[in-house]
Amino acid sequence: MLLEFVNVLILVATVVLLIVGLIISRKLSFTGGFYFFLLLLISELYQITFATSITIMRYFQEHGPPMGMTMGEYVMWTSYIPRVLELIAFTFLVVGLFKLWKSSTSNTKEMSH
Repeated sequence: MLLEFVNVLILVATVVLLIVGLIISRKLSFTGGFYFFLLLLISELYQITFATSITIMRYFQEHGPPMGMTMGEYVMWTSYIPRVLELIAFTFLVVGLFKLWKSSTSNTKEMSH
């Protein structure tokens, strides 16, 4: 009981922090951070909905997974979706931070001359 409560509490805190990061990045016009938080939020919501969706599993028990896969193969492939979203999100963050760093160093060089 306590473990389930802590799990839900951590899940809610994660979603709230991702939304706060999304809003702050939008206010500061940090595009890389905005897409980073947006993709992480989508990934988190995907994991929540997929983990709690028993109707999908019931459907696959009756009709079989798509494309002739076994149930294990289907679960494996769907587990890659959040990881790919996280990889793309971190790529956006790194590129955005690099652009921010590049513009700040060019502004510093212009001010020193």
